[in-house]
Amino acid sequence: MDGRPPGPVDPSPTPPHSPDMEQRVARLETDVAEIKGDVKVLIRDLAELKGTVSNMPTARQIVGLNFGLAIGVAGLVFTIAKHAAH
Repeated sequence: MDGRPPGPVDPSPTPPHSPDMEQRVARLETDVAEIKGDVKVLIRDLAELKGTVSNMPTARQIVGLNFGLAIGVAGLVFTIAKHAAH
């Protein structure tokens, strides 16, 4: 083939059909098998990604953790400063 899509297959139910119909159907079957394999890989990868994303903390959790950490560090600094002044 020259890169251009072939014309339609002769719709006649009796021979002669398009001479390259068997080749074209075989190519379609091969392509469909490859597509099915690719879809299986995509589904597996998507399931893995979904599991990874579901275990990630939310923005609210990250902000809360940072806020709590900042309060804790500030409390520690003030406690050290208070005891160092005595």
